[in-house]
Amino acid sequence: MALDLTPFGFTPTESLVYATLLRLGPSTGYAVARGARLARANAYGQILLGLDRPASDVSRGSNAHDILGVAAIVGVQAVEYSKLYPGEGQKLPGE
Repeated sequence: MALDLTPFGFTPTESLVYATLLRLGPSTGYAVARGARLARANAYGQILLGLDRPASDVSRGSNAHDILGVAAIVGVQAVEYSKLYPGEGQKLPGE
């Protein structure tokens, strides 16, 4: 039986992605999309929308220069986010 979180305000897609993450454990976005039988864009979108702080995705084949660039961008976004929303994103979900 699938986990239904729609009574708690989740959309059907959010509920499906979250249930798939619980079933799979730590996974790639591709694995979540495949496990939930969703298009990758839909799965990634639900994962990113569920985050309370800036985040990004780096492809497996990325080199160190690409990863450093993405990390720098996310760092700047985090600083700007904290200026716009003081106190938000200080706790991990579920704390």
